[in-house]
Amino acid sequence: SFLWQQSGFVDAMVPACTVVDASMNFELPKIKGNIKVGATNLSGNDYMPFIGTGWVGSQYYVGFTLNP
Repeated sequence: SFLWQQSGFVDAMVPACTVVDASMNFELPKIKGNIKVGATNLSGNDYMPFIGTGWVGSQYYVGFTLNP
């Protein structure tokens, strides 16, 4: 954890956290494309990056890129 200090705002301790992210890319050579799948905060434990923000959860995503 660490002490968050900002002039004109509250001083408080921010709890320590560990976040694991992952992503994978798959090439589709026949159509000259790529698929990307990934996730952030795989543990699913919400965390606060600093005082004055909301809690951050997990995100999962799939992306497709076409290169004609």
